[in-house]
Amino acid sequence: TPLYYKLIQNLTNVRRILGDRPLTLAEKILYSHIHEPERTLASGGIKRGETYLQLKPERVAMQDASAQMAL
Repeated sequence: TPLYYKLIQNLTNVRRILGDRPLTLAEKILYSHIHEPERTLASGGIKRGETYLQLKPERVAMQDASAQMAL
């Protein structure tokens, strides 16, 4: 199981950096997996088409051409 404490702590750091604005579910998922949020979000947040995210996912699900899933 993923370390939920670490994800919540990472999301708390991101909220401190970005301010206390409401976040969408997609933002919560991405922001909780950001590697080094202080450095990544130092320029004031994510700018679509410009910002590269360094993510640290715990799991990745993939599907190949024959529709078989791998976790």
